[in-house]
Order: sequence, then C-alpha cells, then structure tokens
Amino acid sequence: MADQLLHIDTGARIDLVEFNMLGRAVDATIPLEDASVSRQHASIRRQGKEYWLTDLGSSNYTYLNGLVVRTPQKIVPGDRLRFGSVEFEFVSGDPGEISDQLEGGMFQTQVLTRSEPVVQTRPVVMLVGDIKAYSRLSSKLAADDLAKLMNHWYEKCRDFLKQKEAVIDKFTGDCVFAYWHSDGPRARQLALDVATALADSSWLLTDSQKQMLLRVDASFDCCIGMHVGEVALSGASQDDFTALGDAVNLAFRIEGLTRDLDQKILASSAFVSDWDPVGVSFQSCGLHEVKGFSEPVEVYSVGA
Repeated sequence: MADQLLHIDTGARIDLVEFNMLGRAVDATIPLEDASVSRQHASIRRQGKEYWLTDLGSSNYTYLNGLVVRTPQKIVPGDRLRFGSVEFEFVSGDPGEISDQLEGGMFQTQVLTRSEPVVQTRPVVMLVGDIKAYSRLSSKLAADDLAKLMNHWYEKCRDFLKQKEAVIDKFTGDCVFAYWHSDGPRARQLALDVATALADSSWLLTDSQKQMLLRVDASFDCCIGMHVGEVALSGASQDDFTALGDAVNLAFRIEGLTRDLDQKILASSAFVSDWDPVGVSFQSCGLHEVKGFSEPVEVYSVGA
C-alpha cells in the first residue's frame, strides 16, 4: 500500500509517488483546484524511505503542522500539511506502523509499533554541494522557472551520484549531502569525480534551461566541500540511514568556506591525507576558524 495524503475535509486519499508536485497547474502530480493554491505550490519528494516537503514559492505559503515551510522539511506519518487553505494529513502505507480509521468524520492515527532505530558508527567520505549564488539566481527567475530548474537538477544530480555509488543523505533546498560507505582511496576518488563534475553543473541542464540562464546572465555552478570522518549512521532500517555527528557538521562548514576563499572545491586535510591521486594536486589554503569547532581547520583546493 502506497504512502498517502488524506484530505482532511473530504476524507479522499491520494497515493504518493517518488516525486509529487502539488498545485493548480495542468501537469501537477496532485492537482488542487482551489483559488488559494498556486500553479506550482509545493513538492513532496521521496528519498529512500523518507519524504521531504518543499514550498515552490507559493503565494499563500505551505504549512507543516501550522508552521510556514521556508526550507525543505522531512515529514512523518501524522503530520498536517496545508497548501493555501487545503489541508492534508500524511499517512503511512505500512499497516505495521500505523492504523487509521475515520470515526465521526474525524481521522485518527494510532501508532501501533515503533522499531528501535538502527545505529552504525563508521568512517565515511562526505560531500556537500551547494548551488552558488542561489539567492541571485532566484531573484532573476520566475518562481515557476526556478522550481522546474531545481527539480530537474535534483533528478539529474541524484542519478549521477548513484552512478558514482554515493548514498544521497538528503537534498535541502539548493544543497545536496551525500556520502560513501568507506574512507579509502576509491571512495575518495569517486567523491572527487563527483566534485569536479558538479562544480559546473550546467551539463546537467537542458538546452532550453541553459538559454534561460544566458538570458538572465546567470551561471549554474556548485560549491563543493569534501571531508572524511567517523559518523553515526542512524535510521529505521539497514537501507535507510542518515549520517550524524561533528564530521557531518564540518563537511558543511568546509563547503561554506568556498565563498570566503573564492574556491569551487575545498577538501579537508583528512580527505587529502595519505592519498596521491593521479593527475590531481591539492594546494593548502591554510588554517581557518570554523563555527562550532575550537581548533582551526586546514583546507585544500583542488587543481590539475
């Protein structure tokens, strides 16, 4: 049974697929014929066993449990989702997790079982990629065009990362976080391949999207941070993990340094240590203070 959205007013159930676009547009996966709903109002994307809710620049906002959604948010069974004035409840399709019933016109959700999360600790290679100058890009493009551009990038970026054996932890807005289940040379090389390919992400776009960016004098580059460290992999099953820990935070901080140092790709000293890839050189950019860490961090740029 598919995971579903339950319409609060009508009781209608809508099956969710891998990517769901909600709105009044004729090509919406989940059409919502309501004046308060934008043409492309929001999206719900499945990543592994998780679902992520993203507002697509709607006029009347997307709400999760009464709060405005400003960045992509993970949703879980029982969450209330509102698009303009249209409200749903997210319902799990797994009968072993929840039992639902309509009684007296009210939907009730009862959690029957909850498995203990699976936790593993291991060293991994991590990569954080973030669209450069996204705020400037969003100011130049119409909301519909920006949503289509980012949705296309999500799909192509996901396919490319899977080809490179990466585990995609999450897409959050204009950022992707992925890791490899190893800290060895092969995993580092795969991460480096991804970094050099995504640094200029225009090759992932369609010709019409490239022309659209040319018209507004905008590029579609990624800033990349890479790190190696020990993380806690936590999830509901062996196939559904999220990486947690200081090493993850540091990977994001390293990506953030790319703008300060005017570099597209930066790697930590842990990433470059004891490794000499063919045809690639690493140049130290010195020690830098990063928020949340008491010791300065040495980072390296990547060159041919």
